[in-house]
Amino acid sequence: MKNADTSVTPKRHRPALTVAAMMAATVLSKVLGMLRSVFMASRYGTGVEVSAFNMASVVPLTFFDMLFAAAILGCFIPVYNSFRKSGDDASDEKRADGFACIFLNTVMLASGILAAAGMIFAPQIIAALGSGEYMGDETRALAVRLLRMMFPMIIFVGGAYTLVGVMQSKGRYMLPAMISSVSNGAVVIYLCFFDELLGDRGIYGLALTYVAAWIIQFLTLFIPLIRSGFKWRAALDFKNPELIRALKSAPPVMIGSWLAPVTLLSGTYFASAVNVAGNVTVLSNAYYIYTTVTGILTYSICNYVFPKLSRLSAGGDGESFARTVRGGLTASLAIVLPFTALLALLSGEGVCILYLRGAFTADAARATASALECLAFAMPAFAIVEVLSRVLYSKE
Repeated sequence: MKNADTSVTPKRHRPALTVAAMMAATVLSKVLGMLRSVFMASRYGTGVEVSAFNMASVVPLTFFDMLFAAAILGCFIPVYNSFRKSGDDASDEKRADGFACIFLNTVMLASGILAAAGMIFAPQIIAALGSGEYMGDETRALAVRLLRMMFPMIIFVGGAYTLVGVMQSKGRYMLPAMISSVSNGAVVIYLCFFDELLGDRGIYGLALTYVAAWIIQFLTLFIPLIRSGFKWRAALDFKNPELIRALKSAPPVMIGSWLAPVTLLSGTYFASAVNVAGNVTVLSNAYYIYTTVTGILTYSICNYVFPKLSRLSAGGDGESFARTVRGGLTASLAIVLPFTALLALLSGEGVCILYLRGAFTADAARATASALECLAFAMPAFAIVEVLSRVLYSKE
């Protein structure tokens, strides 16, 4: 009886250990991302360069989030996992990987077209976002140049998102959780050792480093997958029935995911419209802290349960599906609620510890803390939405 208990216990606790390890990897990534934000604040404060950079950097990823991010997660993972129900593991894996190749190539092609359009229309995009009087010609011109430099990174963003779905579906959670640590580390190294060497052109080096960071993330996933037997081929098949099935479910998923990125773009617009220098940077810093804390607490659970929900949905196991949903919601809220109170109460102290140095002033710190205090109360809703979105995606 004792032996039986010993064999069962590790299996029972394996999901919790996996989620804890993913959360630890996410914490490392977010800490490095926070260091990146701290070094940027210390180096550039809330001046013209960082205002232009924040405006330019938010556009490619927000456009990607609106058009592809949720569609990749919500459409790719359920279809990919639907292959795994015939009982022939080798055949299922081959068919699933074939679909993954076609989907990956399609996403990267679509992302490339979007990047080209973004580079062409960069002046119009920046003009639409930067409406305030303090957003002078110098800031707008710099933002346009930086936007054109950074838009191509979404090609590799699309590829990385797809490969994360492949790895998580294969039960490989740690590497996807750690890739941001590699890219954030590269940006931190640039800011510590190379930014000042470039002088006035340091902001351009930072933009190029952001692009390189996403290339690194893509390769960090792509190379191990190839070595583990993933058969990639440069093929496009727009008549593939699984691709058509995934694309048909994409529009409602995309529309349902627009609220957060549209809100961020709207916030950036109104921050630039209020004629107070540094508002865009204040919003960017507060939003980054909010998404960092909430992401650490929520995404590890979501990323763990989503492939499992997709398999259970495809297999018709309703009882296990419901139990997994309840567990995901309970775990998310149990973690998020205490941190909501802490972030609301300690926003001022946290912002000062992180940002109050160098060119970042006390007034900017107070404004950032006020914005963060408001955002903190959205954390429980964020967690619920993220879990329930995966539930609905898994049901296609």
